[in-house]
Amino acid sequence: SSIVNLQPTDESVEIAEIAIFDIRGRLIQKYEPSIVANGNRYTLKVDDLAAGVYLVTTTTESGATQMHRLIVE
Repeated sequence: SSIVNLQPTDESVEIAEIAIFDIRGRLIQKYEPSIVANGNRYTLKVDDLAAGVYLVTTTTESGATQMHRLIVE
């Protein structure tokens, strides 16, 4: 199975939402952080994603959003 691990650089940051969008901006998958959390790392199963480029967004409890590119081969 294919997995992606996300880990905030600031361990005090609380992630409120994790989402994956396709390159056109369509929501593909939303993750509940408390379910995918493993300590301060978040493990996402992505084996159901087709090959391509995706955007992973993380939103903190304070509302700050970060976007990361994910390439699935």
